Order: sequence, then C-alpha cells, then structure tokens
Amino acid sequence: MKLAIPYCGAPNGEAIPHSVRRHHPDVFLLGLDSNPSCDNSWLYDKFIPVPRTDSPDYRKTVEDLLHDVDWILPLNGRDAVELKKSELAEKVLATADYRQMERVMDKASLYRVLGEEYSESDKGGLIPTVKRYMSEYGSAVVKVSSGRGSRGVFIVGEFDDMKNRLYQKPGTLDMSFAVFEKMVNTTATRERFIVMPRFSGDEYFVNALCRRGEVLWLQIIKIHKKRDHVASVFEVVANDDLEERTRSICRRFRFDYWINLQFIGDHLIEVNPRISSWVAHPDYSVPFLAVRLAMGEDVSQLPGARHGTFGRRIFQMYYIYKDRVY
Repeated sequence: MKLAIPYCGAPNGEAIPHSVRRHHPDVFLLGLDSNPSCDNSWLYDKFIPVPRTDSPDYRKTVEDLLHDVDWILPLNGRDAVELKKSELAEKVLATADYRQMERVMDKASLYRVLGEEYSESDKGGLIPTVKRYMSEYGSAVVKVSSGRGSRGVFIVGEFDDMKNRLYQKPGTLDMSFAVFEKMVNTTATRERFIVMPRFSGDEYFVNALCRRGEVLWLQIIKIHKKRDHVASVFEVVANDDLEERTRSICRRFRFDYWINLQFIGDHLIEVNPRISSWVAHPDYSVPFLAVRLAMGEDVSQLPGARHGTFGRRIFQMYYIYKDRVY
C-alpha cells in the first residue's frame, strides 16, 4: 500500500510516520511539502517537494505525482480542499464536500454559524475595533480571517513587550496595543481580520473520526503546556459536554474522516478538517484509522486511549549525511 502525506513538514508531522511505521511497517510512505528542506522529510520512504497549495500549478502537479497512490491523508486543510477538487478526490481521506471544509476554515463564517462573538475588519478599521474590545474585555484576540493556525494571531492588551521578550520563550503572541498600532500603521496588507474577546478557561483539542457526520472514534485532550503554540504536554480526559458539542458540530457539517476542534473553556475557536495532535494508542496507529475506515472496517468498536494518558512532545536530534540518517 502507498500512503501519501501532503504537508508532511507540519509541526505534528513527525508523529504520523512514526505511528504508521510502528503498526504498519509494510506501508510505503510518500511525503509532500512545499519546503524542499522541510523537517520530517527524511522520515518518509520518499519525499517530493511540490508547489504551494495556492499556486496555480499545485493541483496538476499532485495529480501527476499521486495517480498511483492508494490513499492520501492531508495534514493541512487547504491541501485537503484542493485535493478534493482534483481527479484524486476519491483517494483523499477528508470531507467529501470541500465547500464544508472551506466554510469552517473561514473563521467569520464559522463563528457566525455557531454564534461565537466576533467582529470582522479590514486594516482600516482594525485599530478602533481592537480598542473597543480592549475597553470592554481588557484584551483582544486578532486573527487573520482565512485562518492559518497560530500564524496571523495577536493577543493585544496591556502587556510589557520588553518583559515578554526577555523572559518568555520565542513565539509569544502577547503584544502591547502601542506596538500593535505601530505595526498596523506601517504594514501594507489586504487581509481581513477577526477580532474577538480573549476567552478564559482550559484549552482542549478534540480529534474525531467521522463518516457522513457521525462520529465513530473520538478523543479529547486537555492542553497543559505549549511550546511555540504546539501542544507539548497534554492529557486524554473525559468531558461529556465537549463530546456532545463535537458530535453536534460534526453532524451539522457532515464531516468525514479526521476533524480537529479546539476549545477554550466553552468557546469553539478553531475547526481543522484534518488530523492534528493526538495521543498514540498502544495497540494501533491512530492516524491510520482513516485508512481502515476507507477500506470498510468498523472502527467504532476500537477503544480510545485511556483517560489519564499523557502525551509529551520533546525535541529529538537527527544527524543526516547524504542518504544516511542517525
């Protein structure tokens, strides 16, 4: 079997080949990424650089490259959408109706449908909108409307910029209003932005495997720590309210295969129509469940990771010389 992984350089990308190889050593893994020197590329049987997803050459290139693979498991929602529009659609383990994926990745559309509080603005109206939210809530979260994970996200408030950058790890999202205002006034952009309150509460990721909107396998993880906005310590937990909300959302959008939902407290802040960070199961490969579902297996009877299972993401060093990795 040949399994292609587009966007294999994703921050969680190293976990996919490790998991599949452990439980399915005979599967041939093909990695694709627009960065020719991306991390994780050497973990695949073969790696091929491809154009960016928004390039006019992307779809034709991947159609030519992947015509003989059995299944395609995207690690990026944009790749999933473009691949579902291509001749490869039947092989792509993502939601059948790509318009639903586009709908949930557009944050304004998602928040409007689900009733989350937000305002949308272009650059010209951004400063007064952020001021209003800071006045009402103390701080404001600013995001690029089209959604790019933690890219294009700013938490604006009464922060000490010098202290943050002296004592916090790289990649902090916190920014004082003075610095944010100067950045907006000196940077040209046509992006549209979402501004919303900074919600308080615990952060959760929910990973669900679906078929026509029905959740067949589900896992809720509580985030304890992050490193550069990627979960580094997290725990599998039970949360009946989040499980019911997840099932309702998946039914509403008729999702297929892997869906990742992110919550802060009771607020849904992100939906990613692809697999994301997850806790491995000792008895089977979690990401490969999508392939097993595509092949007709009833995966709903498989147990999830036990509640109380911890995941830890740590740095790991590799040395590479020509074709040798050690």
